[in-house]
Amino acid sequence: MTFSCCRLVLIAGMHVLIVTAVAADKFAVVPVWQVYDAEGTGPLVRPEGVACRGNRVVIADTGNARLLLFSLDGDRLSGGRVCSALAMKSPVRVHLMSTGDILAQDSRTRQVLHFDAAGELQGVLKPIGLPDSRSLWISSFAVDDADRIFLLDVAGKRVLILAADGAFQSSIPLPETDGVFSDLTVDAKGTLYVLNSVQARVYAAEKGVRTLSPLGGSLTAFMSFPTHI
Repeated sequence: MTFSCCRLVLIAGMHVLIVTAVAADKFAVVPVWQVYDAEGTGPLVRPEGVACRGNRVVIADTGNARLLLFSLDGDRLSGGRVCSALAMKSPVRVHLMSTGDILAQDSRTRQVLHFDAAGELQGVLKPIGLPDSRSLWISSFAVDDADRIFLLDVAGKRVLILAADGAFQSSIPLPETDGVFSDLTVDAKGTLYVLNSVQARVYAAEKGVRTLSPLGGSLTAFMSFPTHI
């Protein structure tokens, strides 16, 4: 299951769920049972990513090697314009910028592709001005409300923080610990969260802090090898 906050848009299997808070501890869930592209040529196949910002929703239709662009009106999705590119074989993670531009990661190449708001490919995101020449292996990425881009570089054992244009701003080292760091996210306050799948543990760093610290204990009693946060 993958999700993105707008109200809350979730992907569960091949279905989309739209979740709206109706009270402090109560939520209304509206399932969208059939999601097709605008031409109605085919349903979702193994979708693995979703992004929502304002009333825009982008779904990574992984098995069909494409993105689908929707508008969210209340509990209804409309549109379904297809966004595809020869360089995109297996999109798994997707984020929206404040400009409407789209960033999508391909699981085969690990590259992050940049599309404009209309879904036209602008190129591959390439960090500018990195402090060293180490090879990158990006396992995940995130975008905060200020359009800063966070890259989880497992080869360099660090999180790279870039400006919206890809310019290097800073980096945060991953904790020197066992396990596999597989995903990361950033909340509205700018706090960074990084997931260690083997430990089933989340590490966090508040905005401006350059050290990731454990956020509570291990969650192995509740889950085995979580991969998304």
